[in-house]
Amino acid sequence: MKRVLIALTAVAAVAAGYAGYAIADSSSDPAATCDPPSYDGTNLTLHCVVPQTSVTSTETATVTQTETATETITATETQTVPGPTTTVTETQTVTVTPTPTATPPPPPPGQWAPGEAINAGNTGYAGDGVTASQLTPTASMTYGTAYNGQTITLKAYTGEVDITGSHITIKDCSLTNGGDASIGFNISGSYNTVQNCTITSPAGKSMYEPVWIFGDHNSVIRDNVSRAENLITTYGNNVTIQENYLHDAAIDSNPSGHPDGIEVENGVNTLIVNNWIVEGCGPCLTGPGMYDSPVDIGGYASYKVQGVTVQGNFIDNGQSNVLIDNQNSKCSGANGDCLINVKIVGNAFGGHQCVASNPQCFHVFHCCLLYENRAFVQTDAQLAANPNSVEFPTAGAGANKWEESADIETPSTPHDGDVVIPSLS
Repeated sequence: MKRVLIALTAVAAVAAGYAGYAIADSSSDPAATCDPPSYDGTNLTLHCVVPQTSVTSTETATVTQTETATETITATETQTVPGPTTTVTETQTVTVTPTPTATPPPPPPGQWAPGEAINAGNTGYAGDGVTASQLTPTASMTYGTAYNGQTITLKAYTGEVDITGSHITIKDCSLTNGGDASIGFNISGSYNTVQNCTITSPAGKSMYEPVWIFGDHNSVIRDNVSRAENLITTYGNNVTIQENYLHDAAIDSNPSGHPDGIEVENGVNTLIVNNWIVEGCGPCLTGPGMYDSPVDIGGYASYKVQGVTVQGNFIDNGQSNVLIDNQNSKCSGANGDCLINVKIVGNAFGGHQCVASNPQCFHVFHCCLLYENRAFVQTDAQLAANPNSVEFPTAGAGANKWEESADIETPSTPHDGDVVIPSLS
């Protein structure tokens, strides 16, 4: 049942056919029940209860959202009572307070880069909740153009996998290979992705190149890569290396090798973003061994590196966290276009570089090694003005910071959280 308030002037009541209701106690609807009417000589007021079966209701609503997250709702209700038509309009304002959006939690204390959160549990096939028992044993494979556009999953490869087609994704897999000059994924096609794969060598062996990229627009994402001389090497353009767990470089199969985490030997616009990159630097710290760097940037032979961004990673061990070395003789030193537009921004650097007692190494807390006399600059604009410099901010959100170094600090000289100040020495 609905209660309707009807307020009419005496003139309007007569015009509507309600003059007789000035002293009546019923509405024009025989089914209605009304309170005694009230008439003050000018206005006639009836309070009637009308059954819902006799009421046609039309509602329209307009919602206005304000910036204070308060909703104002204006509802117009039109009711038609059988007999002479009387329209009653009610306006109601309702304030609604929505549930506030949850604020993301802050990063853990002392964590300066997203790469510090990368580990064995959230990369490789384990990072997708896959177990080894779900993988199908598969020998060496070549994925050519017949596989273009396909996604291949749940394989346990033993041997080299060549990707020569395009738009191919290999996901949730393992690859095991080992021996001098052995290769894991050899990617010469373009627009391909290797994602959530665990790539390693058997005990006592190492791979030469677990992920070797020659094509353009390829991506290596959330892989767990270990036990190799060079964990990832790229020659391609527009290559993305993101959120990978790169650890324990090894030279078991080639003791004379120079292990690196990521090598950028050629290419335009290489992105190295939010990875965990830690050299297996045991021999370098304690005795002979030539472990180079977690990130090694240099134009090899006649190749050119033109644009590398290293951002949001955790980087530790090796001779230095980052090695920048132009090896193209066509550009002498820090000149020309052989090695340009390098950005080292917002990373967390571990301090475990080589001890001074090792003649092939440098020392702890050694962030960067430049074989050419390149300038360090702070901003994109300064890098654009001098592409042969290295953008390495020492203030603001882009500053690199020392981290994970408590075991080599002294109480009087703590470093965790300190901004990294680069130098040439």
